[in-house]
Amino acid sequence: MKYFITIFSPVFLWAILGIAQNNPDEFIRQFLETEKGQIVPTVYRLKTNYQKAIPVAIQKAMKFIGQSYNYTYKLHQKGLYCSEFIYEIFNADSIFTLNPMTFKNPETGETLPGWINHYQKLGIPVPEGEPGCNPNGLASSQKLQLIGAVKQNAMNK
Repeated sequence: MKYFITIFSPVFLWAILGIAQNNPDEFIRQFLETEKGQIVPTVYRLKTNYQKAIPVAIQKAMKFIGQSYNYTYKLHQKGLYCSEFIYEIFNADSIFTLNPMTFKNPETGETLPGWINHYQKLGIPVPEGEPGCNPNGLASSQKLQLIGAVKQNAMNK
């Protein structure tokens, strides 16, 4: 996934080449125009019982603005990667969990060539099995409620 978008109205934060803050309507409109339907943002909301975690998460998120993007996808490195950002801002309330990361093709068990190339360029080994998180893992949290996909025509109103 190229982007991970988080909205805490009225604060809007995202991780894309670093942590930034902007007007959500304008950012999503630009995102949808750029991606041309190849990536469809999906909106989730914390279930009512967990929404008390949002004020602390916003405070923590604001402290991350300006940090660089962590292309190693390893925890506790310089900067944050998209899912790490979300994990970290909610960490105090245990909203999300870490799982062993995998960069392998589930059918063949072989590390995917894109990841091999990525980590060769960084000069570090593929962090197979190390704890981490990803957008699909975060979205599978039982503490979230699926709201739906953001569609191009919804933003043109």
